[in-house]
Amino acid sequence: MILLVAVAFVATAGTVAAARPAQAGTGECELQYSVVSPPDNGIAFQVEVTVRNIGSTPTTSWLAYIYLSPRTRIVDSWSSVEASFPQGPLVLDLFGNAHWNGIMAPGQQKTFGFIAAGVEHMPLASFCSVS
Repeated sequence: MILLVAVAFVATAGTVAAARPAQAGTGECELQYSVVSPPDNGIAFQVEVTVRNIGSTPTTSWLAYIYLSPRTRIVDSWSSVEASFPQGPLVLDLFGNAHWNGIMAPGQQKTFGFIAAGVEHMPLASFCSVS
């Protein structure tokens, strides 16, 4: 079951930061989304995403939920496992930790990236979860 939580996010100059509120039995995390390579051909671009453990306990896994326009698709990703799920007018791109990078001490962060193709570079919404 995927629990969707409404969160506020701020977009400035190619960066989005979002913090997910704490839930009972889960950790707290913060997600930062940055377009690090703007499209050279008007379509393909590179994104770097950082998930930070802002809680007080270590984590063993993380998930990044990134809602992109259906006109944008993931071409390749690294340091994560990715799956896409159409959700009405949006596409949920769900990124989970790879087998080697799920553990985070408090204050620690993990970074992954992807190449996407499309005209809309910024997510419509994004947040993370840790356990």
